[in-house]
Amino acid sequence: MWPRDSSEKHGQADSGPGRLPLYVTLALCAGIGAASLTLITPSLPSLQSELGITVTQLGVSQAVYLLCIALPQLFYGAYSDRIGRRKPLLLGLAVFVAGSIAATFAFDVLSLTFARFLQAIGASSGMVISRAVVRDMHPEGRMASVMGFLAMPMMVLPMIAPALGGLVQDLIGWRGNFWLLTVCGILLIAASMAWLPRESGAAAAQLTPAGTTKALLTSRRFYFFTFQFGLSSATNQLFFIVTPFVMERQFGLPPLAYGAWFSIPPLMYFAGNLISGIYAERLGIVRMVRVGSLGAGVVCAIWLLAFIYLPVASVELFLVMGSIALFHGLITPSAVAGATGAISTAFGFASGMAGFLQALLCAMTVLAASVAEIEHAELLVWWLASISLVCVMLSQTLLPRTAEHG
Repeated sequence: MWPRDSSEKHGQADSGPGRLPLYVTLALCAGIGAASLTLITPSLPSLQSELGITVTQLGVSQAVYLLCIALPQLFYGAYSDRIGRRKPLLLGLAVFVAGSIAATFAFDVLSLTFARFLQAIGASSGMVISRAVVRDMHPEGRMASVMGFLAMPMMVLPMIAPALGGLVQDLIGWRGNFWLLTVCGILLIAASMAWLPRESGAAAAQLTPAGTTKALLTSRRFYFFTFQFGLSSATNQLFFIVTPFVMERQFGLPPLAYGAWFSIPPLMYFAGNLISGIYAERLGIVRMVRVGSLGAGVVCAIWLLAFIYLPVASVELFLVMGSIALFHGLITPSAVAGATGAISTAFGFASGMAGFLQALLCAMTVLAASVAEIEHAELLVWWLASISLVCVMLSQTLLPRTAEHG
């Protein structure tokens, strides 16, 4: 297993072109969960008609998938600190493959939900362990740069998955998409076995499990970074869930009329990741988070004034989120690096806890927005601006200047 120190020597020892296959494998393992959620989107009408599933039941199935991605991250992170990264990742991918195979034979809502349950439990391993492996290999600043580049394929996968899923749906049917996920899972197992180093044993922990938990949960540095990328993720979830209702009910537009506009935020986020990959190590992760948070707050304020005093066009809502996503691309790699490395003895546990809290913040935000019944662009921008304001306040107050490097 890689040595767990924060020295530059440590980071340099594991850098270089020879690590590219490993980085690609980690990025794909981290992105397979989100991709498997969006891949089957074009198949939902077929699932509904062939299996006799109602729209509500389909929603429950998707919700189970999201919930089951969140909770196992706590287990995978702590487990990987005890026995190493390789075995939990392979175990998770094997469970994902089993769930994908089970989904191909689903015959009603219960069998489909159970299969998605297995898929989600398995996919969550890649989300946690990919971050922990990168942190094992690199000090914080270098990890932020690496994560900036790794986040690119992680973003591209969910973007292209619906188009690929639609093609498979037309050629084979909805079961073909689950067979495709099965093949992808098997290929990731093979790649992980080939490129993840074999570990001689569990990492030596310097704290007891109870001490590790206390150290992490009392770390202001951990919360500083976790809240930043958690609230950024919550903003993205809020936008992508609410916007279709706004487009339909305020502007009267069908999905075909605005579907291409959904590519604007991911592309801007992609650009932010590229900038982060270049500058994060040079500027430092705390500064990158603060710059990104302040930038998102400023553009939100500008767009909010524009929406108050000028007529609103439908495409402007996607430009708003695109502006925010650019700065989120600066925040997320550095925040992930900081949260994962908040304590030096349990990168896996920190990664799992951060992922769990991220998912919890997303769920709470989406639930609150559902209760509020957001149906107008102006109200959605108010929500986006409010979350951005919270991020700015936390970025300036939660971590004292004297503790930035502590």
